[in-house]
Amino acid sequence: MAGPLTVAEVLEKRRQAQLEHHQEALSVVEGRSVALSDPEGHTTVINLPLPPAVFTVVSWNVQTFEAGRSLGNPFVNKVINKVLEAVSADVCILLESRSDSYINMNAIETGHVGAKGWKQAVDEEDLDDDGDVDEDDDDGVVPVDDEDDDAIDEDDGGAQFDLLDGGEPLTYQQNVSEMTGKRWLPPKKLCIYEPAMVKLQRDVRDLNRIESLGKKKKTKKLTKKESAALTRLTKKKAKNLKADSRYYAAAERARKNASLKKFLGDYGYHPKLLKGLCVDLKGAPAQAWMEQLRDDAFLPVRSYYKLVYVQDDWSEQELDWSTDISTCPPQDNWRFVLRLKRCACGESLGSGSCGSCEDFGAYTTPLQNLRQTVDALTFYMCTCQESYSILLRQGTGTQSSSSMGVWMKDKLVSVKSAAARLVMRAPGEEDTSHGMPVFKAGMLLGYQDNSIGFYGRCPYLLPVELWLPYRGTSHMMYLVAFHGPFGPSTNAGVELRAAAMRELMNAGTGSTKKLEDEEDVMVIGDFNLDWAPGVPKPSGQQKIANALYEDFSTRGFEPLIPDGIATSLASIHGAAKWREKAPDTAAFTSSAYDNCFLKGSALKSSVASAAVLDVISWIEANLSEFDLPDDDPQKGKLGTLSTKHQAFYIYRKYVSDHLPIVCDLLVAPLSPHTRALQAQARALTNPNVDREGRARTLALMRSVTRPSVEAVFLFDEMIDFGATSEVVDQYLPSYEGETRVATCVGQVDRHQDGYFVLKCEPFQDQILWTSWRPDTRPHTLDRFLRFHPPGTRVQWKMLNPRPAT
Repeated sequence: MAGPLTVAEVLEKRRQAQLEHHQEALSVVEGRSVALSDPEGHTTVINLPLPPAVFTVVSWNVQTFEAGRSLGNPFVNKVINKVLEAVSADVCILLESRSDSYINMNAIETGHVGAKGWKQAVDEEDLDDDGDVDEDDDDGVVPVDDEDDDAIDEDDGGAQFDLLDGGEPLTYQQNVSEMTGKRWLPPKKLCIYEPAMVKLQRDVRDLNRIESLGKKKKTKKLTKKESAALTRLTKKKAKNLKADSRYYAAAERARKNASLKKFLGDYGYHPKLLKGLCVDLKGAPAQAWMEQLRDDAFLPVRSYYKLVYVQDDWSEQELDWSTDISTCPPQDNWRFVLRLKRCACGESLGSGSCGSCEDFGAYTTPLQNLRQTVDALTFYMCTCQESYSILLRQGTGTQSSSSMGVWMKDKLVSVKSAAARLVMRAPGEEDTSHGMPVFKAGMLLGYQDNSIGFYGRCPYLLPVELWLPYRGTSHMMYLVAFHGPFGPSTNAGVELRAAAMRELMNAGTGSTKKLEDEEDVMVIGDFNLDWAPGVPKPSGQQKIANALYEDFSTRGFEPLIPDGIATSLASIHGAAKWREKAPDTAAFTSSAYDNCFLKGSALKSSVASAAVLDVISWIEANLSEFDLPDDDPQKGKLGTLSTKHQAFYIYRKYVSDHLPIVCDLLVAPLSPHTRALQAQARALTNPNVDREGRARTLALMRSVTRPSVEAVFLFDEMIDFGATSEVVDQYLPSYEGETRVATCVGQVDRHQDGYFVLKCEPFQDQILWTSWRPDTRPHTLDRFLRFHPPGTRVQWKMLNPRPAT
């Protein structure tokens, strides 16, 4: 069976396809040149066709981008950068990055990585060979490992992250990023940070852990991790008692009080407001948090949460948000709790379970706004879910107006990143039952329905317009990235994975059309289905995958990577079986999860190559660039293994447990004349002044229904910008003499190169795009972008917007 291809093999396969396609075109010209022969000696000029260009798409499941754990790892950027450059990728789709883009990407790039050392996704002894990690809890709260001293400590109070070496900056720009659409539910409870209560909760936790591990040690052998935890906690306790013999007195009393002990467990589990809001400059408790919550910017919190006070008997008294709390000492801040309201239907707000709470439910603007405010107020990161991130090659440009998309360098390919979106619904339909036609949004797909077993990740749509070689018309290819559900590895669980793939066929690409009815489609990603077409006796789960692939083929979707080449990797955790494998990349792979389906006869005829990319061999060839950190258990030992084993260990532990896949399509190149015009236009721009000024103060008004009708606006200054609870887009100009100020209400459409791209639709089919970069220091800009991710409802004011001349 075929295996992964090295970078050199991919490039050679691509080169051969280009050469063959070009030779075929030249042979047509040669045949026609005979017919054009002229006995009278007249001259005929024939322009020879240019060799085709290559449009390259990479799909890469990178599971190491997890907030607070692996962000200090400089290997990730290096591998992504160098491998994408090596294969000249145009578009890279990152799967399973587990947090919003400015945590998993720019945090590394800027050095604000939020870690005290290199963080591994798991400890070496923590997992078995399957490498499974527990899912987040039902509340949407990401629990912190109590045994991990290096976990982000709430006592840091949101202080400046350690500026570690985050590795080289990403050379591929993140053009689009989006959460997978897994329904986010607000935390049931938000607590107020109070230093003494935080300490008491930790002391009780430590004592409970020492006691439970001590009891277990008497009856059975502790694991290596448990033994290390017991040793560490025992030493910590002895150190504290040496400094103060009464250090744990309050904790011992609390452990004997059932109500207090239960409260402390609850207090340690739920998100708490940031320390900076709850203490003064000297670290003493303060009540500034209440004034913050009363601010208009935090109306979403007051809409979803009620304020309660924990009384001496542990009962709760509901308070009005206008209540004066100054009579309560700041040391009792812990008594105040923000508890999520319930609807009359009995469900918590955020679920949208009935007509009364539908407006506060999933996929609504109010819930999106709540998500941002909770993110800004607490230690808890609401955005720590899996995401799709689209990386585009730098140096891409805009051939004509922005409405035409981002053009790939030197090729006729336009990526419509402004139109990229999660695929949540089936096609819409016109309802004529009430007289005048009314457009109704399509039904939500099963990815949003928690009654369906594959509830979770949504597909992601990126429209791409491309011109095939030697053809005059373009093709609109719908590039769909999909990270399929995982769930139980049983036949029933795998059936649900296949059902999720079939549901994708019902997705709406436009207003009234299903994905399976489109002419040109690429579905790419990690499907979590082990395709095994050449296995004589496939397992039950492989039979399910094989049936799905056959079903897709009958619909016109053919897998580009043949033979079921495995992409997921064996585990390095638990038993050291990986050390016993043959030094061959294919020996380290397990299941054929990643692939690419292509629909469209013309597109299929232009496929240059499709392969699983052998990143392990690439690391092996560049092994000197990857020195293990000092705390790695293999430091000093890895050199005894073969170079292939060393490369596998580095890639598997610090980068990903999947090999990427690469797909090449032959496309039409830009003509020399067009390239010359682009170079001339670039030469006329002052890179130090004009480009920066225009990038910061550029707006574009365009028509959705008539793309040719558009006007570019400039503005002098962004006067005001901030989150808002307004749900209706607005454009309101005001005049004071010759000065004009335009107030816009809309949403953050995307982040691009440190800029906000803001979208406002004040009139039907009219969209105002505003590009703006806050003039702040890098760290402030990073936080600014992080707290205003795509989808945030915002209001902004521009000084003197005017048509560009």
